[in-house]
Amino acid sequence: MLVLVLSCASEKFDKPRKKPKWVKMETPPGTVWLRDSLFIDKHEISNLDYLQFLWWLSVKEPTRFKEMLPDTNVWISLGGMDTNYVKHYLRHPAYQDFPIVGISKSQAEFYSNWRSARISEMMHVRDNKVKWNLDSSYNFPIKVRCRLPNKEEWNFAAHAGLNYFQYPLGYESMYRKDSVLVDYVYDNRKRLFRTVWVESYFPNRFKIYHMLGNVSELTSDGYIKGLNFLTNLDGTSPFSEIKFTREPDSVNLGYTVKSYMKYEKPAAWLGFRCVCEVLP
Repeated sequence: MLVLVLSCASEKFDKPRKKPKWVKMETPPGTVWLRDSLFIDKHEISNLDYLQFLWWLSVKEPTRFKEMLPDTNVWISLGGMDTNYVKHYLRHPAYQDFPIVGISKSQAEFYSNWRSARISEMMHVRDNKVKWNLDSSYNFPIKVRCRLPNKEEWNFAAHAGLNYFQYPLGYESMYRKDSVLVDYVYDNRKRLFRTVWVESYFPNRFKIYHMLGNVSELTSDGYIKGLNFLTNLDGTSPFSEIKFTREPDSVNLGYTVKSYMKYEKPAAWLGFRCVCEVLP
C-alpha cells in the first residue's frame, strides 16, 4: 500500500464549517453547505436511505419498484466474496448504514428526483401546517432540487478549500495523530474487499465523509470519482477494471482528487451521493 504523508493538519481545520450569515436558505436534511445555494450530502447514500425509497415505490409506484432494485450480484465479480453479501448486504440491519452499491446512473438519477420531491413535500407540509398521510395528494412547489454532482462540483467538495498543489488528495495529512489513515482504501495486509459505515473514518475540511475512499462515486456527466476499498492511495488496484485517468494539470502523483474513470456499469465498489440546490 502506498504510504503518502503530507504536512500536518492545522488546528483551524478541525473547526466545523458554517454557512456565512448571508446564506439564509435552509440546509436540506443530511447535507452540508458547499457554496452559494448548493449543498452536498455529508456521506454516501446508504442502504437505509435507498430502502426508504424502495418502500415508497412499493406503495406509491409499484410498477417502478423492480426497475429500481440494485444489482446485488455485483459482489460476485470480486471473487472469493462470501455469498452472504449477495443475499444480505442490501437488506440486513447490520449493513443499513453502509453505502448502497450496484446502482446504475439512471437509478441514482431517479432516486435524486424522488428525494427532491420528498424534501419539498416535507417543507410544504411543515410551513403550511398541512395534514399529511401517505395517501395525501396535493400540489406543492419544488423548493429543493437534488441531483448527482457534476465533476467540477465533486472536485470542489473533495478539495475542501485546500490548495490543490499542496494537498492533491484533499486532506492536510493522510494520517491522523494516532496514525490512523483518514479514509478507507485497500490494504494489502488485510485484504478486506468490503465497504464500511458511511460516517466512519474522518471527514474532510468541509465535514464531508469519504470523498477519498470507501466507495467511488457517480457524477452527472458520466464519470466516476474518488478512490474505493479496492484501490491504493496512488489509485492502483488489484482489479483491472479500476483504472483512473489523470487530468493534464494533475501533480506528479498516481491519483489526485481530479482523477476520474468513465462510468460503464454498476459495481460493488461504486456508490453515489447527491448535491441539493435550494431554489429561490
